[in-house]
Amino acid sequence: MQRNQFVKTVRRSINLNDLPTINSLPIKNKLGNITKRETLIKQFVHEANAVKCHTHLVNDHEIAMDTILNLLSNQPNKKYMSWDDKWLPIPDFNTILKNLKYEHCNNYIPQDREKRQSTYKHLEQACIGITGCSAGLADTGSIILESQAGQGRLCSLLVPIHVALITSNQIYPTMESYLSNKSDNVTRSSNCNIITGPSRTSDITQTLTLGIHGPGTLHIIIIDN
Repeated sequence: MQRNQFVKTVRRSINLNDLPTINSLPIKNKLGNITKRETLIKQFVHEANAVKCHTHLVNDHEIAMDTILNLLSNQPNKKYMSWDDKWLPIPDFNTILKNLKYEHCNNYIPQDREKRQSTYKHLEQACIGITGCSAGLADTGSIILESQAGQGRLCSLLVPIHVALITSNQIYPTMESYLSNKSDNVTRSSNCNIITGPSRTSDITQTLTLGIHGPGTLHIIIIDN
């Protein structure tokens, strides 16, 4: 069938003179007409916990910082990776940790092969990676991470424990509603990760194993202030 004939058939089938564009399509909200932030947060927490995340709902930056310090205190060393401060919702985050004698592992990967291998070995010592989020999706409990300068991907890929910081106003009902409101966020970044729970895989016997191809533990700290 020729293209023009195919398009005419489609138009006739849907009884339209013009095919719909993405902006003209209605957003299907799987959660119904959610308008209250509290409802979104509750649904997001429920879905995130269902996929084996550890969620922490806090009221301010100080409690969020205390939660991170508690997680760091249980690690075998004081090395961590994180995004730059400008991408994190806790002011002066890395400065606070530096004053507490924690070592920030720079996740910039050099071009030189020998230096690159040395950097990888150093980064492997980091126990925790701390990132912000572009959004959270209430219908699946997923988080969305962009990758730009200062938003290193290794912070959420290489470490055994990933800690994601998100504010309550970054939680959307669905992926459709997020893209409708923040479509530029996806196109401006070199990479966009949609993370649903910790890394997981299963073999032919359907035995689920966490942490094989990435962090085996995912903590999501939701700052609702």
